[in-house]
Amino acid sequence: MAPQPFYEIDGVTIYHGDALSPELLPIWAPHRNLVTDPPYGIMFRSNKRDKRQAGWRVKGDESTALRDAAIKEWLAHDTTQGHKHSAGLMFGSWKVSPPEGEVNRLVWWKTGTPGMGNLKSPFGHSHEEIHMLGKAWNMEEAISPYRFKRAGSVLAVGGLRGGSHGEENKFKHPTVKPVRLMERLIERMPRGRTIVDPFAGTGATVVAARNLGQKVIAIELEERYCEVIAKRLGQQVLQFG
Repeated sequence: MAPQPFYEIDGVTIYHGDALSPELLPIWAPHRNLVTDPPYGIMFRSNKRDKRQAGWRVKGDESTALRDAAIKEWLAHDTTQGHKHSAGLMFGSWKVSPPEGEVNRLVWWKTGTPGMGNLKSPFGHSHEEIHMLGKAWNMEEAISPYRFKRAGSVLAVGGLRGGSHGEENKFKHPTVKPVRLMERLIERMPRGRTIVDPFAGTGATVVAARNLGQKVIAIELEERYCEVIAKRLGQQVLQFG
């Protein structure tokens, strides 16, 4: 019996569960547009002295095992040389090795003040890396109504910062992403495909894909974040419907 969606509306489907489970793998892995922010081995732990962040953590972030397993399963569905039918975007860090299938690397510059880290250092950490996977990144071949000039690899987008609290991170998630950033990434991907995110978090990829009129399938392990995504989409219906 196929698993039932946690939430489904207007081309958006959310599943609660383990993306690498035998039940959910066939649902997302065959799709060739991947956008995700997986656990990638930086062992995020909140500062337990700050009660506002107590308990925040990324499950499975002790190593790159989950990230690598997901990429392996996804790429296995594209047997062409160099995975020329696949286009993937995956957040990562210079602290760990890049994933299999990387063809280029983008940088999200968060602008504003430096983030956390070694506060004694003269330079604060204010960027994240984004790995481009597969070889379906050809502007001439992409089915797209958008017309873009070739852009640089640094995307300056302010907004939510991982580990922040207060109104900036009302979703209480350590690796939040701004929807505008996700829109800028997704809108340059091959069109006419379903976007998949096997580590959906609070749903920035889901909201961005829907804003752009793209179908999207998202998997999230923690039920509380599935509820956050559903609420965000519901608020959009009220705002724009």
